[in-house]
Amino acid sequence: GDIKSNLLEAVKQAKADHRNVEKEVATGEALLEENKDKLADIVKLVANKKLEKVTLVNEIKDLKEKFAQEEKLLDEKLMSVKSQLLEIKSKDKMEIGKIEAELLEAKKRLEDMKKKRITERERGEEFLRKVLDKTISYFEQCNTIEKTASDSLVALMKRKVEEVKTATKDIEDKCKDVV
Repeated sequence: GDIKSNLLEAVKQAKADHRNVEKEVATGEALLEENKDKLADIVKLVANKKLEKVTLVNEIKDLKEKFAQEEKLLDEKLMSVKSQLLEIKSKDKMEIGKIEAELLEAKKRLEDMKKKRITERERGEEFLRKVLDKTISYFEQCNTIEKTASDSLVALMKRKVEEVKTATKDIEDKCKDVV
């Protein structure tokens, strides 16, 4: 009678241990799913950053084309003013002074436009560098989160499997002793 009650108690304990292991495995799976959701959110964020980068690259390209066109127009105007200046050098000094002022103004606007284009390009490149740095940081964080969650879940599952194996072996040993 005493051996039978010990055996029944051991079976009950093994079933309880088995239920506890199943609960812990379910908790681990929920944690893994949560980390997968976080990873999916980060992947979406990275995709959005990539789209922003493409948009910025296109805007920068459009600005470069616009600046190039404006620069060309200013160069043409500059050449026109130079040509006019040469044609009327022999004319009234007041007229020459006016055209020289226009020439200086055209040169100044051209230089301003060149400076503005350089500044805009530098700001765009700096922004792209920041986006790239942040994207790399997000990928590194994702990898760390995924590895940490995966490693701890695997360790927990191994430990619980060993506990179940030990409990099963103990029950089998007790059953052999009874028989």
